[in-house]
Amino acid sequence: MNTIFRGIRFLVFILLFISCKRSDSIEVSGVITDGKTGDAVANVDVTVGVNTITKGVYSNNFIDVGSAVSDENGKYSISFDIDNAVEYQISAAKNRWFGAADTINRDRWQPGEANEYDLVVYKRSNIDFEFSNGNSSAILLFKMDPMSDGCVVCCNSNSIAIKAYSDTSFNCNVYGNQTLSYEVNRIEGGGTELMKGTIGVYDDQVTFRYTR
Repeated sequence: MNTIFRGIRFLVFILLFISCKRSDSIEVSGVITDGKTGDAVANVDVTVGVNTITKGVYSNNFIDVGSAVSDENGKYSISFDIDNAVEYQISAAKNRWFGAADTINRDRWQPGEANEYDLVVYKRSNIDFEFSNGNSSAILLFKMDPMSDGCVVCCNSNSIAIKAYSDTSFNCNVYGNQTLSYEVNRIEGGGTELMKGTIGVYDDQVTFRYTR
């Protein structure tokens, strides 16, 4: 009889332990989308990290506590246990894409609740610029539209000068799945000629050639 009683007590203990673990677990789910098109992005690595206070000592390093990969609909779901959390960090990463990372207050995600958090990523495109100025007297001034999204390095207010009888090349990483605007000022003698155009960046690698 005592053996049966001890067995029941042990079973109750296990059930209570499992119940407590479940109540202390947080589940976060959401959708990963392309920031330019709004389309779902599959095969994105989503990771949740946590920084904690252990024995009164605060650590500002985030330790990974859960991860998942988005499905064909861009959906992901991650479950993890609470452990003296101060704040959380959620990040999304995929090869040839600009990822995302956000810091989350610990009170925002709660056990037993539907914690939803969507993330936006951007396709990475590389533009190879190739200029050839074969004119003996003209100077070309090339400039990308400074208001272009995700084109910080190349798309500023500065113009790139291509001198007479010279070739110039450079490259730039930008947000893909968009069309970028540019302008070329041709300066010769006392006159100028302004030419405008666009560059479609919908592939991983794009080459832009300008010959004059």
